[in-house]
Formats: sequence, structure tokens, C-alpha cells
Amino acid sequence: MKAVIDTVQKILAVVVAAVNVVELVSEATGEKGAQKKAEAKRIIKELLPAEALPLLMRPFYDPILDFLIDAVVSYCNAKGIFAKGEGAGAAKAELPDLKSLSVQDVLEARRK
Repeated sequence: MKAVIDTVQKILAVVVAAVNVVELVSEATGEKGAQKKAEAKRIIKELLPAEALPLLMRPFYDPILDFLIDAVVSYCNAKGIFAKGEGAGAAKAELPDLKSLSVQDVLEARRK
């Protein structure tokens, strides 16, 4: 069980990084929701291929990524990290320390 939790934490760290990179790039490219999610998944799978996961988790990699990407985006939106609307690129909320982002934080934001 510890291996699964450690792996999910590792995946979450990569998801947070990928989602933030894709969000920053999308300000220039104009990509929207589904495109950004697909790009984030591509980056994540490049950085952390399914072969790096425990064998039993591999069949669930895509659903895990879908859930975590949606949860991280929900968390970031709830905290105002991703500015929306007019002047979105100009003023963003102060970024929290994403290193301290826990699975629990993401799950709580997802429920809201």
C-alpha cells in the first residue's frame, strides 16, 4: 500500500507541474480545456511513463491522470491561481507553495 501512496504522490507532483506549465503556455496559444488536458497528459506521460508505475497501477493510469488533472485544476481555480477573464495575464493571485500541496488539499478542492 505504501508503494501505491508513494506513486500517487509522485504522479501528483508531476501533474501539478504539467498543469501549471500548460496553463502558462495556453495564455499565448489560446488552448482551451480539452486541449490543455490532452497536452498535460502528454507531458506527464513523457516525464513519468506507465512503465515506471507498479504493475498493478498501469491499467488505471489514464483514469488516475484524468482525476488528478481535474482535481488540480479545480484546486487552482478555487484558490485563484489561474486568473480568468479580462487582464488574466496581468494580475494573478499570489501562488501558494505548491510543494506543500497534498492529496488531501486536492481532494477537498475537487469536492467543492
